[in-house]
Amino acid sequence: MDMISKSEPWYSINYREVYDHYYERYKIHQRLINTFQKSEVSEYVELALGISEGGGNYSASEHGLGPQILQQSPPQRIFELAQKLFICKGPLEIPDVIYNANIPYLKISVGSEMATLLRPDSFWITNVRTIWAYFVLKHNNSIDIANDQLFYYRTREMPSEMEYQLWKEIHPLVGPSMEKLAHMGSKLAKERNIESGNLKYLWADAIADTAYNEYSK
Repeated sequence: MDMISKSEPWYSINYREVYDHYYERYKIHQRLINTFQKSEVSEYVELALGISEGGGNYSASEHGLGPQILQQSPPQRIFELAQKLFICKGPLEIPDVIYNANIPYLKISVGSEMATLLRPDSFWITNVRTIWAYFVLKHNNSIDIANDQLFYYRTREMPSEMEYQLWKEIHPLVGPSMEKLAHMGSKLAKERNIESGNLKYLWADAIADTAYNEYSK
């Protein structure tokens, strides 16, 4: 692996904070799996949409989407989407499964986070944080370029079909960047004598989240 420059945002973040974030999400993953496997629909959905606890779905919680989703669709419909996401053969199926469910206010960011919290070593999250991290890596760790390019994924003004296509196209690109980020983060955590997460996409998301909170605008 190439040397990691001290100028890279991944180098300077606090990996104790990253691990704490990862561990909190790991515990939420365990709770989600438990309620999912027991078919405790209400409990699962409230957590999976970030209502009972924001860490269950940051993409939904940050924008208050959980209550809006449930105003339009019953919990059973959300649970049925979770069942379909859980049995996906690969992460590239995720956007179409979400789109075909046609649940108002539940787009790729919220749905991919649902999928990842169920199977965090198989599926990655495609939301503003991970897209930002992808752009940082793509553009030689340029935070300024990443901040500028992220604008197109945060706008709510585009038609829904166009927005879906935009997110669908970037979803496959986010995965390899999250794998790279997980690998780099594990190396940097080890250098600091800090434990790293063993569920790679949940670990990568914790790194992306920490760096995004510190360096994005």
